[in-house]
Amino acid sequence: MSFGYGKVFKINLSEYALNYRTDKVLIRLMFYTIEEIGATLKYLSRPEELVLLVLYQMEGDAYGNSIRKELSEITGKYWSTGSVYVPLDRLENKGYVKSQIGEVTPERGGRAKRCYEITNDGLERLADLQNVHNSLWDKMPDLSSGKDY
Repeated sequence: MSFGYGKVFKINLSEYALNYRTDKVLIRLMFYTIEEIGATLKYLSRPEELVLLVLYQMEGDAYGNSIRKELSEITGKYWSTGSVYVPLDRLENKGYVKSQIGEVTPERGGRAKRCYEITNDGLERLADLQNVHNSLWDKMPDLSSGKDY
């Protein structure tokens, strides 16, 4: 259950109830507690989410152009250089990705690649997003059948 932007709560119904009887009506009071689960969920834009997922799957030699190629292959859409680096910068500012300058290579005219890797916070965010997506998609019918809903 969710109250407010990005906050996730769990409602616990107590194992007891209080019955109160009036002349003709039985009133049953149920006691419950509401507890916040974890911290506030920070949402990512769709490009940020896709870049983070691809970065996780690449497990290593991930730099801007390799991430761009992988995204284009997976989505079947063209990803410009800027459409990859903008989400990478945002993810790095949020602490979900870290980067470092790699070795200088002759193929790049003596320039070094900036390599990216996912942080522990980034892994936690992916797990949170996976839980949210699973809970939403579990309630959906199979849409691949082409049936009208």
